[in-house]
Amino acid sequence: METVFGNQQGAKKGHNPRKRGKKGYRPVLCFIELSREYLLGKLRKGETISGEQTASFIAKIKRYLTGCVVQVLIRADAEFQSWESIHECIKACYNFIIANKGCEPPFDPQRWYRPHKRNDYEFNSCVYQPMGWQVPVLFVAMRIPKDINVVKDRCVQCELIDADRYEYRTPH
Repeated sequence: METVFGNQQGAKKGHNPRKRGKKGYRPVLCFIELSREYLLGKLRKGETISGEQTASFIAKIKRYLTGCVVQVLIRADAEFQSWESIHECIKACYNFIIANKGCEPPFDPQRWYRPHKRNDYEFNSCVYQPMGWQVPVLFVAMRIPKDINVVKDRCVQCELIDADRYEYRTPH
């Protein structure tokens, strides 16, 4: 977060580890993964970014890429999960992995698989069309077995119910 002083237009209180309680702007950044080079970014208000804003940001990426780029993979947090963002990725022929924040795809409990026998992670997938989306997309879930003894020793606030043996992550 970029801290601002005074009454700057659009600045909001948000997560600001250096100046707790101060107003600021939050960055939205785009990097090239292989070289860790900065490609594009902007400062935004300290509130959740809208679907139109995320789609506009995705649309700008193409003009900063060189002609030799063949494949683009967008990896984004749950704020980018909207039909507008997905549509922009599809339109630009980008692959995408966006964290899931607002829908519950119906994963078949019998379809969990482990791609590498040495890892405990399991994956499941389904094609799902959230309400308001024009096309269905692939959702993938990952679950990681919890080691109950280790978790209880290091967690500050343990879960209310210990019955579930897995931690779930559901990007799509």
